[in-house]
Amino acid sequence: MRPKTGILIGALGSTEATFLMQADSNALYAPPRTALYRAPPGYLLYLRGETLMAQLLDAGSLELKGDAFVLAEHVSSPLTFRLGLFTVSRTGLLAFQTGQGSIGQFFWFDGQGNKVGTVGEPGDQYSPRFSPDGAQLAYVMREPQSKSLNIWIMDLPRGVRTRFTFEPADDEDAVWSPDSGRVVFGSNRKVRYDLYVKNASGAASEELLYESNTDKWP
Repeated sequence: MRPKTGILIGALGSTEATFLMQADSNALYAPPRTALYRAPPGYLLYLRGETLMAQLLDAGSLELKGDAFVLAEHVSSPLTFRLGLFTVSRTGLLAFQTGQGSIGQFFWFDGQGNKVGTVGEPGDQYSPRFSPDGAQLAYVMREPQSKSLNIWIMDLPRGVRTRFTFEPADDEDAVWSPDSGRVVFGSNRKVRYDLYVKNASGAASEELLYESNTDKWP
């Protein structure tokens, strides 16, 4: 009997999907770093409880290879969404959040894991997302009065933050467009979570990108 929560894989343009494994979170794919004609397998990252796991995945055959191994322990994952708070860059750099506390501080680390600086001030903030050009950081912050969630954007060279969304509902899970010009996010302003898009400059109002009868996040 298939577990209720798991990772499936399929090809774009096809309705067929193959069940890969049971997991306790979303999954991310870290592509191979070697640009060969026949690229070696990349890694599939997912949570098993609070443990961040990785396993080789052949993107050609859509098959897992070898045994899974541990990357990190005590990785945060809001149970409401089954969304593990981890991400991986195209260069293989991994970032993740540990613990379940609400007050957080963003830090800079070098390639050896040494803390080299801070970003902004401590607060009830999480889910940081770098813009592709590396100049901005979008993150979610809980407003102290209304307790609603809103997206803020930090201009990293100047160290200046700007509130990006202003609804009394919850706005979260910002995703940047490839040119860093727009931001897509989820909002429950119509009770369910729909997808909205807005210019990264914040100069114009957001537009409804996609709505349906089920919750969804970008």
